[in-house]
Amino acid sequence: MSGDQIKSLVDLANKRLNSSEDFEEFQSFVSEVLDLDTIYALIDEKIDHEDGPKVLEYVLVGLSVKPDAQKVVEKVYEYVLNAINTTEIPEKLKVRLIGRLSLELNKLSTEQLIKFINMCKKDIENANENCMQSWKELIPQILKIVSEVKLLSTEGVEMSGAEYKEMIITDICRNKMQTNITVALALMFGRTPLTDKEHELVIKTLCSNVGQMKPQEIPPLVQQILHFCSSGDFLNLFCTLQKYFDEKSLVEDESNAFEIEVTEKKDLLEAKSTVLFLLEDFAKVHSSFVSDITKYIKNSIGAPNMVFGPFMLSFLLTMSCCGPYETIVIGLIKKLVVQSLSEDENIKRSFWLKINYTDIYNVYVQFQVFIKSEISSYEKVFKGLVNLGLSLLGSTSSVFKKNVEITNKIHQLGLFIIVSLVQKRSFITGSVLRKLTDYITSNPTSSQYLECLHKLCKNQKVAVIENNTELLRLFKDIPVGMTDKVTCAVMPVLKISTYLRDNVIMILRKELLSKDYKLRHCAVLGFIEILCSVRVNNFNALSQKTNSQDSWPGLFTQVILDRDSVDIHSTVDPEDSSDNNKTICLEILDILKICFFQKSEIKQTLYRGLAKVTSPNNELCVCINSLLLDHLSIWCNRRVADNKQSLKFDKSIVLGKDNKHIVNEPLEELILLAQHVVIKNMSFEDTEGYNNTDQLKKLLDELVNFYCECNTDEIKVNDSDSLLDIISNVADYSDIIKQIVCVYQAFIVYIVNSWSNPNQDKECYEKLQKLFSKYNHIVEAVLASDKTNKKKDKGNKKNKTEVTGTSKFTEPAIQLDFDVLYKFLSLLVEDVDWNSESTVSPLKHNVRLWEFVLKLVQTYLIEIKISLTRDVKPLNLYENLCKLNKLLYDYFLVDVCEKMKFSQTIVELGLECYLEIIKLVSSYYKKINKFLLDSNQGDMSDELEETFNVLRNIRFHLDKVLEMNQVDTINDDDDDDE
Repeated sequence: MSGDQIKSLVDLANKRLNSSEDFEEFQSFVSEVLDLDTIYALIDEKIDHEDGPKVLEYVLVGLSVKPDAQKVVEKVYEYVLNAINTTEIPEKLKVRLIGRLSLELNKLSTEQLIKFINMCKKDIENANENCMQSWKELIPQILKIVSEVKLLSTEGVEMSGAEYKEMIITDICRNKMQTNITVALALMFGRTPLTDKEHELVIKTLCSNVGQMKPQEIPPLVQQILHFCSSGDFLNLFCTLQKYFDEKSLVEDESNAFEIEVTEKKDLLEAKSTVLFLLEDFAKVHSSFVSDITKYIKNSIGAPNMVFGPFMLSFLLTMSCCGPYETIVIGLIKKLVVQSLSEDENIKRSFWLKINYTDIYNVYVQFQVFIKSEISSYEKVFKGLVNLGLSLLGSTSSVFKKNVEITNKIHQLGLFIIVSLVQKRSFITGSVLRKLTDYITSNPTSSQYLECLHKLCKNQKVAVIENNTELLRLFKDIPVGMTDKVTCAVMPVLKISTYLRDNVIMILRKELLSKDYKLRHCAVLGFIEILCSVRVNNFNALSQKTNSQDSWPGLFTQVILDRDSVDIHSTVDPEDSSDNNKTICLEILDILKICFFQKSEIKQTLYRGLAKVTSPNNELCVCINSLLLDHLSIWCNRRVADNKQSLKFDKSIVLGKDNKHIVNEPLEELILLAQHVVIKNMSFEDTEGYNNTDQLKKLLDELVNFYCECNTDEIKVNDSDSLLDIISNVADYSDIIKQIVCVYQAFIVYIVNSWSNPNQDKECYEKLQKLFSKYNHIVEAVLASDKTNKKKDKGNKKNKTEVTGTSKFTEPAIQLDFDVLYKFLSLLVEDVDWNSESTVSPLKHNVRLWEFVLKLVQTYLIEIKISLTRDVKPLNLYENLCKLNKLLYDYFLVDVCEKMKFSQTIVELGLECYLEIIKLVSSYYKKINKFLLDSNQGDMSDELEETFNVLRNIRFHLDKVLEMNQVDTINDDDDDDE
């Protein structure tokens, strides 16, 4: 067909509707010119040209006015379709051509439409990509037209159009689907009207093909499927994606990093993040999608290992960032976590479960792997992880009705997540610290937030210091009574950030001057924590400066705070650093001098704190020595006649306005601290430091000498009375009597603690005997008087309802450091190298001394238990309990019958102490077998070894029986199956 003829065709076609003459002229032209050969040639010439679709349009218009042209139209249609599929045509041009053909479909016969369907189906089976555009566009329209036919015949079979459509869709779905056309098929099915049955089949077919697809092919497929997903299909699609990505992640984790190409990992990450975005975007407008997933999770809570995979976690974390779903999704994750932890606990408690239930889901390991994976860096997933970690930290046992142990594990998981995320992306440190600060101030009783803060400060020092504004805000906003705990939590960064430490010192100093007792008390504890964190060397040169410093203001702190810049990462010369530490210690000790004039409770906290500080930091003893010497001298009365010292019990406890006794000075705590410092200072060779120590030791020795020899009438308790006068009135003077008793205990401890070599045997033994004899005499007199008063009160009762005011006197016990307690107990239990056996033999057979020491041990264990319940773990606790347990075991459990002959009461006390240690270890360490081994290793008699061999044999035979029962059970199950 020439160019002129084409031009004439176009002109006549455009004018055909102007008049009947124009229409007849156009019809005549078409009849003469448009035969099949001409049309085929024209199509071959123009099919790949830009004007090809326009030419096709005019040809079809011309054929539409040609009489009896139906057969020609069908042949032309088929020819054009084959030309499109076989010719290299740009996709845009192909779309235009097929779009024009689509307009003529309703003009074709049913037979021709069926023929085209078969052509397209064959192209689908061959996975011919050149034909993809044609069948993707035509099949939905053809099937729609055919489905409306009431009756048709194909291959000799008559059926309705709807049945034919179902047959075609079923055939396409049953044939093996190539991955290169899966997305196009999804697009085609999305445009095809489907019944519920057909819809279900299509979704299953597309989902079944996902496993063979490459990661980069998944997002387009998901996008197409989501367009025509109905409520019942969501779960099928989601589970398919979950299986696909979880398997890919598992292969990636198990394979060597060099075995997987970087591009493959990148493709998988991009595909996963894109799919998460598509699902999130879809869920925002289809609430039923999230509802289906949440129902599925709730029904599967009992099997967390089946649903709680990386992809599920990624999706839930992503959805948790959507406001409407945040509470629901976070709650579901927490339930899955709780169920996993509960299953783990059940497995640990059951030997049968350990054997049979090997598919253990370790939630800690799963989160650890997940956080290390690249998908956790996806913005929404990362944000969801932060929210989840903080939510887990805030979990309470009442929410899930689980025991405290499970709740603590939930808190530990939340802590792990937060710390790991800050380590991965330090820029979130500020926001995390801000939220932790808010939680700490609003939930002062929840210790897990402080623990999380401590871990952050310990593991991410630089990131925390860069956001020190939040920490300072925390110190200013925390409730009363928490300053010391917060100081302890942030101690790792206080050690290296001078700016932060000096600001904290300023805050603590201000609180120490507050009218609120709790604030002052916590400030003291805070200062003690700071002192414990500082290490100094050769403190003797600065020890004398303490008394000469002004108590306000601290020059060093003011200078630091006036700096214009803070050098966080500076490398300081060791000598300069040591000098700074010395100056800090001196300033804090100078600040703490004000505590000597405050309430007794604050003094007690100070004395115990200073003992704690000096235990690992002996150099501070030299400085504290001069403070104690001055303060203890204030509370002593010098007896010039016999060159002895006595304590001012008449001033330490006085009668208040409401006739209640007020403790001004805890003398027993002061004596304990003084003896502790003296013993520590004895190791120093510096003359100046030793002189100060010698004065304090001399003062203590004079006090000991007096209370070794004095009688009860020489111990003055007020201006007119002595201990002898009040000993019969325990109810009114119980505080005074208890303080005197505790002071005697402190002096006894001092003698034992100072006993360091056999040369001191005679002196220390005599003093110990005298002190304990006086102590025992006082206690027995008080107990006897208390018993007599109770009998009198009972006899004076007028009726049964009258209540006596007399209360039972209980022998008090002071708190000792482990080293002193262990030394005291070793004196009675075993032969030690710092005394001779002949000298201490009478002490080892003193029943009352045994009772006294074991009660001190009980008091120590009670304090340990209280500390552990407050999440405060003393230094070297496990090692100390091992040593203490060994002493008790060797003495009380090796030869119980022989010890019972000595004293049943002592054996009972010793076994109670032993049992309490076992309870502590089993409750807080969970490794009782290791503890028993550690505390008794290398020291087992032949008799005990034989006993343990018997027990081992019994255990061995029991294990054999259990294994045989297990085999029998399996065999029985096999027989049943047969």
